[in-house]
Amino acid sequence: MSERTAAFEFLQIIKWASTQENFWTECAGEENTIGPSGFSQVSIQTVLPLKVSKGEYIGRIERDDPNMFGNLDDNDISLAIRFSYAGVDVVLGGDGTLNNWRSRRNRFERNVGRRIMASVVNLPHHGSQHDSAPEVLENLFTIGGDRYGVTSANGHSHPSQDVIEWLSKQGISPFCTNLMPACGANASKLFAMPGISPELAAILRQTALSGGVIQPCQGDITLRIESAGNFAVVPQHSSFCGYRSSFASLFPAGP
Repeated sequence: MSERTAAFEFLQIIKWASTQENFWTECAGEENTIGPSGFSQVSIQTVLPLKVSKGEYIGRIERDDPNMFGNLDDNDISLAIRFSYAGVDVVLGGDGTLNNWRSRRNRFERNVGRRIMASVVNLPHHGSQHDSAPEVLENLFTIGGDRYGVTSANGHSHPSQDVIEWLSKQGISPFCTNLMPACGANASKLFAMPGISPELAAILRQTALSGGVIQPCQGDITLRIESAGNFAVVPQHSSFCGYRSSFASLFPAGP
């Protein structure tokens, strides 16, 4: 996204928000509860960005900082949200950064004496090696029970194989919307297919005859939580995954 486009989009959001006073909820703060209609039985809290991160960004706007758009540190104000229903905690990690998770969020959790402890985590920054480092994931996942790490990524640049291997070693089952090279993806480039439905485009990428463009995927990944607290992660396509704990017996650990 260009700086001009980003600035225009930002102004559109501000203009819309100024006309929606009764419907506008600020999503920021360490544990800011939000209550959208239709989710009365679900607790929804923002866990990132922290207020200090937002303050830094506002300061850049007020200083007319010419570099305020299009920089990687824009992810410091990325949203991360926790959903709690029937005793199951789910975290959408957004593009939360290592800096925010490691120093700022961890400091807050030490002060209040509790951490997130989620059973299902949509990994920060699409499962990147940097922002989904072990020290981050250790503080996001609960200690035991069924645990799932979900990545919505292209399979080409993300997720990191190191992250998937770490999840597997911890007994956390990984689910990826697009599979990475270690799982059969050969795509050196993801071709755009304008005018073709996303469903057909996915099939074409998975069945391509030309080497270097094959992109197997699992499609949409659905989390189902019952009122009794039972839950499961269900991929759209049942692609085999040797990194999941259910297949651990097939790959015994070495000496």
